[in-house]
Amino acid sequence: METIKIGIQWWKGSFNEIAIRDFLIKYPEKFWKDTEVIIVYLYTTEWVLIALDDHRIDFWVFAISNSIGWLVDETMDFLGRYRWKLVATHEIKIEHALMIHPESELSEIHTIMGHDQALKQCEKNLEKYFPEKEKIPGKAELTDNAAIAAAVANEKLDRSIGSIGHRSLAEIYGLKIAKENLQDRDDNRTTFCIVWR
Repeated sequence: METIKIGIQWWKGSFNEIAIRDFLIKYPEKFWKDTEVIIVYLYTTEWVLIALDDHRIDFWVFAISNSIGWLVDETMDFLGRYRWKLVATHEIKIEHALMIHPESELSEIHTIMGHDQALKQCEKNLEKYFPEKEKIPGKAELTDNAAIAAAVANEKLDRSIGSIGHRSLAEIYGLKIAKENLQDRDDNRTTFCIVWR
């Protein structure tokens, strides 16, 4: 059986992973019939593009735009630097939950951290439900929702910090869901591109 490697941005449980897994379920025969698919977590857009260019992965999945947050800045910064060809686009619904350490209580949470796009997509509801809590975007290795969730779970971040992201992160990293459906709009959707070298 042939094996292909699909590189994605960020960690296990990121929306990039959710998008490609959803695509593979909905279109199992479309591109990779009788093929073993391996998802490779490469964290940043640049690292994925370098891996694609170096033939370490066969395909790349990335978010291009969101119905609320518009174009994804990090993606746009790197697209023109490498050669690639569009294979397909795939859209998924984006839902956000607030997740906290399993031994924390919501009243103990002083800060909500998430990817900048996630905070934009939940801006009104975060202010409505949690006006007293500081909202900050993650930076560097903690840019992505999945990385932030992992850091909350393993206490690399203080227990007073809650993370936002897809509810599946709670199961993956052993967090407690404090509030679901934080996205400001029910039609919050992100379009992902699947490309090859």
